[in-house]
Amino acid sequence: MWSATYYTAHHANIPTASGGLIADAIGPANAVYPMTILSGLFCLATWAMTSSVPVMVFFVLLYGLCSGVFIAVLPVAVAQITPSSNFGGRIGSFYSVCHRAIDREPDWRSADKDRERGNE
Repeated sequence: MWSATYYTAHHANIPTASGGLIADAIGPANAVYPMTILSGLFCLATWAMTSSVPVMVFFVLLYGLCSGVFIAVLPVAVAQITPSSNFGGRIGSFYSVCHRAIDREPDWRSADKDRERGNE
């Protein structure tokens, strides 16, 4: 009844708490940088190259761990290097730069779908 696609969002959220525990053990900045690089590498190496469901579930679990650290621990890493009086401004300016990649993603997807349909 449910396809594997339905469960991928659930599987991506499972290891997110483990990423916070890793950051607690080794430090927020020490966890954010390698996990961000790993999430990008997982996308390039696994997601684009596979059509197998077990490999895709493995990718989703690892990507959920890495992206969970990026999303949840990044403000903590910024707070480590910022005085408390400037924290709100630094987080706001940091995410104003990060939103460019997040904001552009749906445009690319819809352009790809239009191209597939022949609606260039």
